[in-house]
Amino acid sequence: MAEHLTDDELQAVLGRALAVSDPVPPAMVDVAKGLLAWRGIDAALARITSDSAVEDLAGVRAATVARTVLFTVGAVEVELTVASATRTTSGAVELTLDGQLIPDLEGVAVTIRHRGGESRVVSDDIGAFTAGGIAQGPVTLVVDFPDGPVTTESVIL
Repeated sequence: MAEHLTDDELQAVLGRALAVSDPVPPAMVDVAKGLLAWRGIDAALARITSDSAVEDLAGVRAATVARTVLFTVGAVEVELTVASATRTTSGAVELTLDGQLIPDLEGVAVTIRHRGGESRVVSDDIGAFTAGGIAQGPVTLVVDFPDGPVTTESVIL
C-alpha cells in the first residue's frame, strides 16, 4: 500500500523541489516588472512601430549605434533614443534618453517608469525632452498629451 503524506510533509517535499529548480531569468523578471508598471489603463497604448535594435543594420560600420524606438498610437508618435549609457560606482548602468513628441507640443509632461523608479520631464518648445539617470532595463513612458494620456509599450533598454 502507498505511503500517504500529511499536508505539512507534502508541502515540505514540494518546497524542496521548488528550491532546486532553475531561477527565473533576470530578463523575464524585468519584463514582468515592466508589465506591472503599466498602471494607466485609461491611457491610449502606443505600440512599438520601429526599433533600431531589431532592424537590419547592414552596412553600418560604427562600433556602437544609438538605439531608437518609435511608439505610435493614431496620429501621435513618441520617438525615444538612448543618447548615452554610463556605469555607476555600484556597477549599475544608467541611461540618458532623448525623446521627441509628434505632434511637437511644448510643456507636455512625460513620466518615464523604469527599474529605479519614475522620472518626470517636460517637453520643450519643439516637443523634445531629455532624461538622465534612467536605470537600464524595462522602460515605459506615460505622455500627458492635451487630448489625453498615452502610455507606451514597455521596452527593455
